[in-house]
Amino acid sequence: MRHGRHGSGMAGLAQKLNLSDDQKQQFRHIRQQSMEQARTIRTDSSLTEDQKRAKMQELRKQSHQQMFSLLTPEQKEQLKQLREQRQKEMQDKEKDKGSGAQASAKHASGEADDDDPFAGMTSDDDFGPGNGS
Repeated sequence: MRHGRHGSGMAGLAQKLNLSDDQKQQFRHIRQQSMEQARTIRTDSSLTEDQKRAKMQELRKQSHQQMFSLLTPEQKEQLKQLREQRQKEMQDKEKDKGSGAQASAKHASGEADDDDPFAGMTSDDDFGPGNGS
């Protein structure tokens, strides 16, 4: 049952960031394109698993940057705050749980990717100098 996720995913983010219909449409278009490209990568038998992973990461980064560039300065600021908040929550959870939390946090962001175009984003993933990995 994947019932509860939709509210806080793409639609929830669109609401929080106050996206225009035009932006939402462009977001959908970018996501469709990146999903098609992802499918191509996954089915490319000439690539090793590592190459596929690297290409998928690159693809995700590109689509994030495309979507990010559609946002107004206010929306970017809002997104930054939402993400900082989310990172804080993640860190708090990790403190509570101890060492096992990292893997499940990563898994959770992968899960949310369907609904939330920025779900996989971390500050070191995309814009500006991050903390690397």
